[in-house]
Amino acid sequence: MNMEKLHSYLYFEDVQNVLTTHKEKYGTRIDLLSAAMKLKKEGKVFHYANHDLHFIDWDGEDFEQLRKIYMRYPIDVTDIYENPQVYLSKVPENLSFFKRDIWPILLMNDEKENYNSNENFEVVYVLKGKARVCVNGQYLDDLTVGDFAIIAPDTMHSSFALEDAIVFDISIKASCLETAFFNLMHTDSVLSLFFRNCLYGNQQNYLLFHVPPKQHITYLIKGIFTESYSTKTFSNEVCNSLFGILMAEVLRTYRDTYIHYSAKKNTNVQMPLILTYIQSNYRTISLKALSEFFGYNTDYLGKLIHQSTGMYFNDIVNQYKINEASELLLTTSLPLEAIAEQSGFNSVDHFSRTFKKSRNITPGKFRARGRNR
Repeated sequence: MNMEKLHSYLYFEDVQNVLTTHKEKYGTRIDLLSAAMKLKKEGKVFHYANHDLHFIDWDGEDFEQLRKIYMRYPIDVTDIYENPQVYLSKVPENLSFFKRDIWPILLMNDEKENYNSNENFEVVYVLKGKARVCVNGQYLDDLTVGDFAIIAPDTMHSSFALEDAIVFDISIKASCLETAFFNLMHTDSVLSLFFRNCLYGNQQNYLLFHVPPKQHITYLIKGIFTESYSTKTFSNEVCNSLFGILMAEVLRTYRDTYIHYSAKKNTNVQMPLILTYIQSNYRTISLKALSEFFGYNTDYLGKLIHQSTGMYFNDIVNQYKINEASELLLTTSLPLEAIAEQSGFNSVDHFSRTFKKSRNITPGKFRARGRNR
């Protein structure tokens, strides 16, 4: 007979009180591991938890109300007690913390910095106050209200809330990204390139957007919290959908605010601007013209693009062209010559060869198949 594993829990409020009390008494910070061990000695551990927190009661605007609701969150500390070194080094995506494909938390205040990596994508979003983030040994400028950082898997980093800040933190399992967010992964956007580069190019990067916590954003956060902690059927799928909408909204409204960091370059680069320029001019742009515009050597820029995206310049340009041609094939009756020209191809033959290589079907058959659906 298989016995279900007995889990250990601590209330967020109890851990937070230990952290704050220690800082006030000694002027120093301790980490979650130390606080959990102290609470274990005090008999504060329990083994059966009700995860049904009432995030539905949050009005989406009062962040102190959100904090108050979250104080009764039962933190699963099973793995911390059984294998504390996991928490201090590389955090696996199957840690008991992470119940779903997406797992949102609030960062604790007064917690000692814990510098590690994990197998998940991580989003750090400041709702109130400031947060401090260190990536690959370099501290970013303090994140302020509206700063929205996306950190790649396997990136050495730390993130913690300063003073009385309220910081929303989401872990997204890298293993589910391609399937759960298929549409998002295949858009022509810097976020899609970032995710694919991190998944298939093993890049240690981060993206930083500025997303003011307005109502349309905070209501999505409310939904993510509600569904993540819900026991209802399909709550995981609903949560994934809400996160996809959040990312789409970030791209639609705040795409011009981002900064991109690449660990290989160890500095901020112009790559986001370069990729945006390609997206705006893909019908006519060449690598030589792009290099001249941004002041790079042609060969060097080609290598830089591949290093940052995992794709070659021609592949990126052709992807944009094929996407436009596909749309025209399905929504217009234009002849192939006109579609090739409008999409930026210099001949119908070149268009047909490139399209078949990309889609594994000829343009004519692709159009016919689309009409028959």
